Amino acid sequence: ALNTLSAIGSNIDPLVEETMERHGVTAASVAVYDRGQWYVAGYGENIDADTRFCIGSCTKAFTALAIAQLVEGIEDGLSHQT
Repeated sequence: ALNTLSAIGSNIDPLVEETMERHGVTAASVAVYDRGQWYVAGYGENIDADTRFCIGSCTKAFTALAIAQLVEGIEDGLSHQT
């Protein structure tokens, strides 16, 4: 189930809006997963929780980071066993 971000705290909206203004971001969609619940919101003109954004090749960096963290975790686990 999807809930609005305001359901998890009234200080979320000002934080997102301040961050957007500081970095010159005109539109954003934010999702937070907490204790089995999704909380979503859209920020900017004509933006809501269902607005889709084209992220292009950004997923390549996310995937590379996830793999690096997995490898690092495996290496840490092995070094702790010796």
